[in-house]
Amino acid sequence: MNLDFSEDDKVIQEQVDKYLSNNSGIEEVRSVLDGEKPYSADVWRGMAEMGLMGINVPAEYGGVETGYKSLCLVAQSLGKHAAAIPFSSTVYLVTEALVQFGSEEQKSHWLPKLASGELIGAFAVAETLEQVTVSSISCSVSGDVLNGTKLAVADGGIADIAIVLAKGEAGPAMFIVELSDNGFERKNVSTIDPAKNTATVTFNNAKAELLGVDGQGWDQLQQVYDRAAVLFAFEQIGGAQSALDMAVEYAKERYAFGRPIGSFQALKHIMADMYTALRLAESNCFEAAEVLATGSADLPLVAATARVSATKAYQLCTKDNIQVHGGMGFTWEFDCHIYYRRSNYQTLELGGLSVWEGKLVDLIAAQGGDVDSAAVPNDSSPEDSAFRKEVRAWLAENAPTHLAPHLKKSVFGKANTGGEDIVEVSKAWQRKKAEGGWAAMMWPQEYGGRGATPMQSIIWGQEEGVYSQLSGLFIIGLGMCGPTMIAYASEGQKKRYLPKLASGEEVWCQLFSEPGSGSDLAGLRTKAVKDGDEWVVNGQKIWTSGAQHSDYGILITRTDPTVAKHKGLTMFFVDMRSAGVDVRPIKQINGGSSFNEVYFEDVRIPDAQRLGEVGDGWRVALTTLMNERMAIGGLMPTGLADFMELVNTLILENDKAIARPDVKARLADYYSKVSGLKNAGIRSINLVAKGGMPGPENSISKLVAGELMQDLTKYAMDMQGFAAVIDDADIAEGGARFQAMLMRSPALRIEGGTDQILRNIISERVLGLPEEMRADKGLAFNDIPTGRG
Repeated sequence: MNLDFSEDDKVIQEQVDKYLSNNSGIEEVRSVLDGEKPYSADVWRGMAEMGLMGINVPAEYGGVETGYKSLCLVAQSLGKHAAAIPFSSTVYLVTEALVQFGSEEQKSHWLPKLASGELIGAFAVAETLEQVTVSSISCSVSGDVLNGTKLAVADGGIADIAIVLAKGEAGPAMFIVELSDNGFERKNVSTIDPAKNTATVTFNNAKAELLGVDGQGWDQLQQVYDRAAVLFAFEQIGGAQSALDMAVEYAKERYAFGRPIGSFQALKHIMADMYTALRLAESNCFEAAEVLATGSADLPLVAATARVSATKAYQLCTKDNIQVHGGMGFTWEFDCHIYYRRSNYQTLELGGLSVWEGKLVDLIAAQGGDVDSAAVPNDSSPEDSAFRKEVRAWLAENAPTHLAPHLKKSVFGKANTGGEDIVEVSKAWQRKKAEGGWAAMMWPQEYGGRGATPMQSIIWGQEEGVYSQLSGLFIIGLGMCGPTMIAYASEGQKKRYLPKLASGEEVWCQLFSEPGSGSDLAGLRTKAVKDGDEWVVNGQKIWTSGAQHSDYGILITRTDPTVAKHKGLTMFFVDMRSAGVDVRPIKQINGGSSFNEVYFEDVRIPDAQRLGEVGDGWRVALTTLMNERMAIGGLMPTGLADFMELVNTLILENDKAIARPDVKARLADYYSKVSGLKNAGIRSINLVAKGGMPGPENSISKLVAGELMQDLTKYAMDMQGFAAVIDDADIAEGGARFQAMLMRSPALRIEGGTDQILRNIISERVLGLPEEMRADKGLAFNDIPTGRG
């Protein structure tokens, strides 16, 4: 799936951005907000001259027909500038309804005028102070005459044409009403966003023309809303980006206690969370744009996902933008309230957040509760479909099917192999995959990989399914050590070590963390001293996953304590069977021992096994860390499938748990986040495939997945009541799966970087906020004060 936009699409967005920056700045928006004009008429005319109202209109009806993906980016720019024009009502709703359901005569009459900007449209649905339902519609049409009142109509006070949802002779139907005729009355009403024209419109024997099929108006409305939801979502992420930018800029310039407020961790983490929510929503929107453009049947589900995540991101970014600004953010003078108003207004258009959460959950349930589909997109090309068939055929012949019933009963942190040794069966499966060319999918073939495309790698991951639980032993080697070796090892070393790493013949680990440094990786004390052509290593590492099964590891050491701590580091790879290496498993709170302490006593490492230059270990380590966060975050389970199964079977108050509104809201939130992680992962994989390196923005994957599992687990257990304290697999629901997640999930939020460290990375390296105040800055390592380890 193409989660990117063409250069032509991007050029159109650049032109729109430039135009809006010059003609629809905040002062222009404020002129509408302050009541000086009903909308930005000059901006509207300029947009029309650029042909933007006709982007989704076929050329035979006066449109430019550049496609929905272009329109999505135009919507994003409009949201970014909070433009006070009737674009969404006219283009996303009225024009789209006519394109989808209009007769040839109706299209020929109305679409050219809408595409040229000659006419403004309004979509009239809401009648009462409640969410719209079929039964709440009271406006009615008899013959061709419409009567009734629509309480809140966006752009209703300035529109020339309205599409009205009313009761027809056969049931709900859509009708076209020309607002220049007699038989209607409209009155502008005050709203939470005065920059958006809104009116109450009363129809009194107004002439109405049927649009589409009488009796199918509700279904038509849902189809229009599904398409419009994608475009509204793009406006929302555009506005959310502006709110985030506003907060970051203010946090850099505003000083308190003698320093920029953006250097305070509390504010940094607020903005990191804003960024995280926005990027997940953006990734969901990118998928929705592709689905909308290709006409996929997945549109309702994908649109609802984008709408939920974009709505929540916009809400979060605008409310916390005010929080970052403090009291000044509550003043009319500052611009925070412009986006805060718009976010709340747009949340309620097309139905509120709860409506879309309910719709999303209903759509998930309608596909059989298969939330695993959130993990991978559908095939978008014949080549991908053919590849999937090839994968399935190979798996049918080679997968260890006798293990499948046991693996399906696995709980998080412990694969169930029916009593067989997990290391042996894992190595056997990895070896089988390597023999078939399915190991290390995106690695070059000469190093034991397949040279697969990002989409092929994703398809493999989807089809491998339950057997992927046998890959845990190799995640660190394939996801972190391997990419580091590819980047820094000699050609001979790559050909010697990487094929055996890919095949599982040799297992690798990562030797970074130490007892005395914790999250301060550069504070490590394991030292390496040069002795001829070798280095002698002494020290201790901790939290080393899989060290007891490993043949090799990448090891970061301190080689010069007389310089600043980041500058005196050097990276090596080490034979874990070397004399002086002592691995000691650590018993964890969940009873397992996947983490280890590793002691080095006079361990000798050849200089040929150095990765990078002496003293350049920090740069090498960053390669590992960026791949680590992408690998861990991308493969980290969230428990979503287990949660979906639970709420579909657990009975609460004489009904399935999934029927409860609070459960629906939670499930919609979890699903939209998992979908965002999936789409963000695809974008990262595509970047790597183009020769790029995973950046600090990949920290969001691990940050979100870890918190999500812990929250989901506790909520699942809360629904089960006190009996959920039982962790006996023969008694507890699902073989005590949620209890296993509960006791393993705390480690997810620590390993590979704590939540707080990841938020610091996002705020400093992505958003550019000032670094934390550090007592060790500029000091040689051996001059840094130390406390208790």
